[in-house]
Amino acid sequence: MSTAREKEISIPGLESLKCNWSVGNVLCLYSSQNKSGHGSSTKELRWETGLFSGIYRKLEGEEEEGTKKDQALLRISRQYRSILKDIQHRMDQDTEDSLELLYKLELLWNLAEILLVQKTRFGIILPQLLQWITLHFQTCDELTRQILSEDILERPETHPNYWKALILFLLQGRTDQALKLLHLHSDMNLDPFLSLDELIRKMPFFKGSNMSIPDFEFRWNRWQIAGLLSGSEKAFIEVVPLCETWYQWMTGKLLYTNPIVKVYNLPYHAEHAISQFGGLDAMCTLDSVILATIEMDVPAIMHELCSTLDNFWFPAHLLDLLFHSESLEEQGPNNKGASSISYSGLREFLLLEYATIQGPQRLEAIFERIPINNESRANKVINMALERNMTSVVTTTCKVMGMKMLKEGRIGSAMTWGLRSQDVKFTTFLADRLLLQYCNEGEFSSIDLLDNLGSAMMISDRLTFLAKIAANLLHSLLWSRLAPKYFWVTLLMDASSFLISDDVLFSSEQIYELMHCLQELVNDMELPKKQKALLDQHEGKIRIKLAKTLALALMNEADTSNNNICLT
Repeated sequence: MSTAREKEISIPGLESLKCNWSVGNVLCLYSSQNKSGHGSSTKELRWETGLFSGIYRKLEGEEEEGTKKDQALLRISRQYRSILKDIQHRMDQDTEDSLELLYKLELLWNLAEILLVQKTRFGIILPQLLQWITLHFQTCDELTRQILSEDILERPETHPNYWKALILFLLQGRTDQALKLLHLHSDMNLDPFLSLDELIRKMPFFKGSNMSIPDFEFRWNRWQIAGLLSGSEKAFIEVVPLCETWYQWMTGKLLYTNPIVKVYNLPYHAEHAISQFGGLDAMCTLDSVILATIEMDVPAIMHELCSTLDNFWFPAHLLDLLFHSESLEEQGPNNKGASSISYSGLREFLLLEYATIQGPQRLEAIFERIPINNESRANKVINMALERNMTSVVTTTCKVMGMKMLKEGRIGSAMTWGLRSQDVKFTTFLADRLLLQYCNEGEFSSIDLLDNLGSAMMISDRLTFLAKIAANLLHSLLWSRLAPKYFWVTLLMDASSFLISDDVLFSSEQIYELMHCLQELVNDMELPKKQKALLDQHEGKIRIKLAKTLALALMNEADTSNNNICLT
């Protein structure tokens, strides 16, 4: 609160002015007939008015610019990677698994820093990828040390790893090291080697600070003529066994085929590289995370990390970096659950979604607190809960909607939600309300629901009772011949819906009577054409249902008679 300032204000009738506190720390002023007896001086208090002054506005505007913020985030990210490397160096060599894990985490963090945090000029990403590969794949340096350590300096090309080291240097864009190794060849003075030396030395590299894209493309197209004549695609396929991973091979290939590749084109090249290394089936977890990073699919990255790691410090730190770099807002959520969540809440959602310890429980609590205002939102919550096997959320949501429909007088809709909840007590309660409605009004408001209960009637005894009432009513209407014959087809189709339930609702005698009615309809030549066509369409299905139900009814009646004989 700023300092209070005294100010004289002329208010008529100030002696009758009174005030009281209102909601939200607000003072409400009002006039009163009774004079307060206090003096006529007042003090005016103002909150948070410092920024109204021009001087304070200038101070408020002195915050980090966008570029400075990006640089600060990059500095923090690189410091974090340095900490990971320092821990890796301090660990004992006996803990190989931990060393390998830290190496992979630092590898992944560096790639996420390049693709999701670091801003590049013109969107050209290959120079950073080459540095990433050089930093984490140092086989060529190790091979060079082996070559130089042996007593073959006069003919180093005789070493079995000489050409492998040279090719790996070229794949990483380290032409200076490749030329130094090439100059050790005993035939370096011959024309083919001199031509190769000149070709490598004149290879153009994109320098974003002082080179435009058209200028680089002009130089590159002139230099690439030799590569086109030599059949470069076949040559890159031949060096696949020399590379440890598909992304190492992809980066080297892009250096000589598409050095100004954009970030959004990387997934296409990644797919091609993966196919050269055995396809998706040959990928490990690290490959999946790197592919998700190249595709800039943040939810997939978090899912893979949280599913693999035994704790969540690394995903939490990485997600925090992406959040502050506004990478979440740029990429946006990709999964169904996050589609209704704001970008600022995506970080918390991902941790709740994929954290296996407390994430599901907290996410379930969040689902249960979502206000259910309409059926669309209820169905959305139910679908999201079903995807995560949260049956309690489904049951609670259905019960809430069922009570909402019941209060609106829509008992049929309430019963539908009750059946979806699979809750016995709640369904029985709704069935009782349906029976009370029948007792009071003499009719059911949801005949269609009763006709299509099927196996759902087994949820509650009340529903089974309602189904038996409906089945007996349909049988009585048919066998009593009160209904006209053209309506028999409809009654038979309605009765057939009760033939597929687990609980047999008809006796064998009733089923024989239904069969007799069906055969009588088939033999009736005066049946209207529309009803005749409907009967021809459903006759086979009705006969099958009648036969199956008759078999079940006879078995149940036989069991009942045997039990009676045993009792006597």
